[in-house]
Amino acid sequence: MSPPDDKKLKQLEDLLKLLQDGVTKEEFVTSFENCVHLITTFAEKTTSNLKDFKAELTRLGEQLQEDNGADLASLKDQALDLTDALTKDINATLDAQVQKVDRAIAGIPEVTDGYTPVKGVDYFDGAPGANGSPDTAIEVRDKLETLEGKERLKRSAIDGLDDFLAKIEKDVKAAGSRISPGRSLLQLYVSGAKKGAVQYVNFIAGTGVTLAYAYANGRNDITINASGGGGGIVRSVNSININTTAGKTAATDYVYLTSGTTTLTLPTAVANTNLYTVKNTGVATVTVATTSSQTIDGSASASLPVANTSLSFISDNTNWRII
Repeated sequence: MSPPDDKKLKQLEDLLKLLQDGVTKEEFVTSFENCVHLITTFAEKTTSNLKDFKAELTRLGEQLQEDNGADLASLKDQALDLTDALTKDINATLDAQVQKVDRAIAGIPEVTDGYTPVKGVDYFDGAPGANGSPDTAIEVRDKLETLEGKERLKRSAIDGLDDFLAKIEKDVKAAGSRISPGRSLLQLYVSGAKKGAVQYVNFIAGTGVTLAYAYANGRNDITINASGGGGGIVRSVNSININTTAGKTAATDYVYLTSGTTTLTLPTAVANTNLYTVKNTGVATVTVATTSSQTIDGSASASLPVANTSLSFISDNTNWRII
């Protein structure tokens, strides 16, 4: 007798797996009872065939013992015929049962994800919300603010926060200032040039300047008063009879009363806003020279050969001019 067909046995295994994984409890019970019935019927039919086969084998054995003259080849052929008949009968029974199993499988409701949840029993619809959440952005914020201790969000859980804080720290360091708790910063500019973020500004009164401070209605008033004429220009008068380099203190008018054969050298004309006046008080020639190859009205120097004559010089920020 040939063994049962592997393909048919696989169908039975698939049925059991489907019954186990894919249906509800009620469907499983009903389908399983049908399967048991089919298998039982197959077993009963196979048992009956085996009994008949055993009886025929017994008969052939008795015939062989009673009739020593029986043809051995004939008895062998009978046994083979009997075996073939039994095999065909079992296969036919098995085919019929498998077809019933196939029909039973076809009748089972098709499912794709195990147990199918029922709305209103296994799940309920919530209120609509953004990004799958029933809460609005404000509600989410309010809930996060109620968290305490270890339940609060870590800084690393907020995307981009570390980079944002690092940028703030970098900007503060670049401003050359430190942030103090509870104190705001003031951006300080001097003559249009940014000096950085500061907490305090101290006003110092210079020469000829007075400061007055008043506070009223939340406002700080600083009054700056300047005194003295000439815009703060100082005059320096000097008598010389030897070679001399002129002074260069800012906001100063220089006067040089010169005698003898003397050379007065002007300072650099670059960024110099002073006025220089030179008078020849003697009978010798007085020469006015420059530095750094600068010129006086295009010449390397100027001279005063006549007594009691004078020249005044101002800078165009590059060279000197006679006025």
